[in-house]
Amino acid sequence: MAISKEERAQLKLLPIRGYCDWKGIPYTTDTPTELRMVDHDSLVVRTKLNRFVWNSTGVKGDLVDFIHYYELGKSDGDSKGAAIKNQLAYARFVKGENIDVSKLYEDNTPRYKFDYDKVFKTQETNVAKDYLVNQRKLNSQFIDNLLKSGAVVQGSRYREGDKLHQNPVIFPWKDVNGKIVGADRQGTEQDFEHWQIVKFKLNI
Repeated sequence: MAISKEERAQLKLLPIRGYCDWKGIPYTTDTPTELRMVDHDSLVVRTKLNRFVWNSTGVKGDLVDFIHYYELGKSDGDSKGAAIKNQLAYARFVKGENIDVSKLYEDNTPRYKFDYDKVFKTQETNVAKDYLVNQRKLNSQFIDNLLKSGAVVQGSRYREGDKLHQNPVIFPWKDVNGKIVGADRQGTEQDFEHWQIVKFKLNI
């Protein structure tokens, strides 16, 4: 049976997160708008966009792509027919349960106000420069310019869980008006268990 344009639009609205809950696919929630698969933590779902990106494979897309590549383990050369069938089965469940997908995962958490002044920073730059130049192999003069302009800052300390870390590299985010509205924090210690970029929430 042919699917109408309106029905296709409704299928596009079906949330990847809702599908995971329906099928019992486990995930963790990094932020209110981002979730990560438990068995493949490089696969991140951006819930506001209703899209995913699988960083370790380069695969990204919508719900059908998520089902095709992740759940079914298919490749580019395989038909997406089975993935579409699973999507339609979920659509029938949503319709049968009279679920309003636009309200299914409303974000009722209070907005986080990012305050750059509260980020622990230091005037020293030696650890940040050593990490970026000697470990990440970036050009020394380029890094000097970034440090001088404030585009890169050396942090003093931060706590992750019950562990205190020293001297991360801070990458401030600026809006179109030049206001700092968030930042990335990159650890410089060789702790492979906790080696990751932690994103501050944007104040938008």
